[in-house]
Amino acid sequence: MTPEPANDVRTPSWVHALQLAFLVALAAYFLVVFQMSLTYVPKWAIPGLWQMFTLRDPGGSEVIAEARYRDRGWVRIELGELFPSRWGSGYRFSRSSFKKNRGRMQVLAASTCVRLDETPLQVRFIEHRWTKVLGTLERKDPYERPLIVHRCSREVKLPNGTTLPGAVQP
Repeated sequence: MTPEPANDVRTPSWVHALQLAFLVALAAYFLVVFQMSLTYVPKWAIPGLWQMFTLRDPGGSEVIAEARYRDRGWVRIELGELFPSRWGSGYRFSRSSFKKNRGRMQVLAASTCVRLDETPLQVRFIEHRWTKVLGTLERKDPYERPLIVHRCSREVKLPNGTTLPGAVQP
């Protein structure tokens, strides 16, 4: 048997009330910021925009890929079929960190050239962006931004030091 401590030190009840009030205020802060996140967000609300699993974004975007062939011009490519997603988190090429990295986009473009059944002359990637309208599927203020245009005959260095050969043109 272990002896009981001589003095039983307990947290005063007023501290429990203070802790509870802090937790309630913190929960209310996050709820308010969550509701404001799709509209105007003041500077005091920025710490409450922390995202664990989901992304509340006031805009939407998609990456469009096209291949240029000698006889047909630009033809749209279905990237989801060429690069299937293994996880529910979506495609890597749709993430903004991926789209902003020129090296990653070059590897994606060269890989697209190699994976297509018929080798194109060039591939290009365009980002379509728009503002979401709450409660609808409407796309307000759409615009597009070119990401990269890649000649399929050009070699691209991969991160591990090897090169992805350029596709032989017909």
